[in-house]
Amino acid sequence: MNTNMTELNLNEMEIISGGWNWRKPVLWGVVGTVVGAGIGGQIGGIPGLVAGGTLGCAAGVLSGSD
Repeated sequence: MNTNMTELNLNEMEIISGGWNWRKPVLWGVVGTVVGAGIGGQIGGIPGLVAGGTLGCAAGVLSGSD
C-alpha cells in the first residue's frame, strides 16, 4: 500500500495552515506610526514627524509579526 506521503518543512506547513497573518502587523504598524509621528513631531517638527512616523511604522510591523 502506497500512501504517497511526504514530509513538510515549516514554511510549507505555514502555507497549508493559512499563511501569514497580516492583521496584527498592520494594526501595530498603524499604532507605531501614530505614536512615532507624535513623538518625532514634538521633538523635531515636520522632519521629526516624518522620521518618527517611518521608524514607528517599521517598529510596529516588526513587533506585530510573530
